[in-house]
Amino acid sequence: MRAQDWQSWVFTDEKVFQSYANGTFYVWRQRKERYNPRFLQTVQKSGRFSVYVHGWISYNGLGNITFINGNMNSAKYCEILKEQLPLISQSFAGQNFTFIQDKHPSHFSNETLSWIENFKSENESIRFTLDNWVSKGADLNIIENVWHILQDKVCDKIRNLGIPQNEMMLRIYILNSWNEIQSDLTICETLYNSLPSRFR
Repeated sequence: MRAQDWQSWVFTDEKVFQSYANGTFYVWRQRKERYNPRFLQTVQKSGRFSVYVHGWISYNGLGNITFINGNMNSAKYCEILKEQLPLISQSFAGQNFTFIQDKHPSHFSNETLSWIENFKSENESIRFTLDNWVSKGADLNIIENVWHILQDKVCDKIRNLGIPQNEMMLRIYILNSWNEIQSDLTICETLYNSLPSRFR
């Protein structure tokens, strides 16, 4: 497929963020300074918590991020779809799009598939094709690249602003970081243009 053939595809996924800085970072130091406190990263051993989010990306830009309370299940996933599918359709001006998700159990439960069929029949102006990618397989879902960028930005905030003291603070770090990525209009275009080479 050519780069322009992917422009009607929407990639979605979930991601868990931790309350401590666990992203990639680098240290340059002199020999024999390995244990100098200036070059050590403090690890939070207790009071850790995590935040679970759902997001999507289209050629037109990053979509909304949705915070999920507790673990994902079919009912919660259907609520996300109910909220996000109209917004995705709006970004495509009502044109047909392909909705990509992995094979997480909540995505393909009987409850979810039944809900999608009902939603499509009740919302004929929202036209989309459902497709899926192997969960935890060779991941070519470009939203994984977005998660990596987001993870690094959140970790930078944790290191520079301090470890979040509660879930709301971590959510603010995540949301502010997501908004920063959203404002860079080149990211989505670059990722979509990379798709043909990923499938060679």
